[in-house]
Amino acid sequence: MADTRSAGRPIGPFGAGRAVAENVVHQIVNGVVRELDIDGIVAQVDVDALLERIDIDAIVAQVDIDALLERVDVDAIVGRIDLQALVADLGIEDIVRQSTGVLASDSVKLVRVRTMNGDVLLGRFVDRLLRRPPRYPELVPMAVTETVA
Repeated sequence: MADTRSAGRPIGPFGAGRAVAENVVHQIVNGVVRELDIDGIVAQVDVDALLERIDIDAIVAQVDIDALLERVDVDAIVGRIDLQALVADLGIEDIVRQSTGVLASDSVKLVRVRTMNGDVLLGRFVDRLLRRPPRYPELVPMAVTETVA
């Protein structure tokens, strides 16, 4: 049975020589790496061809979107928005002005129609009470007042 070092490798007849050989190999590799022109090597890489080989969908499928969104500072994003410029670009003031104008106009029309119908009904009631012949026109149809409302 061979003796073992603390690293778990057998010492055996070549154990000491093996350790020296590994040390020499590490020194050679480290020397070669120090001498490499990494920028020159990277400059030779065709990044577009490399990116074509990457399956982006597979990478995105592994991303935990919920965890990613928890890291987003929404308040900071909203704080960077120029709301006055956004409102001006969207024309919200004009939309509000137009919509309130339409609502006011429609409301006035509805009140006028209902007031006219009330006057007609009251006039007819008075005519019947005083036994006079009817003098008032027909009521404005309800369909008109519903479309105005």
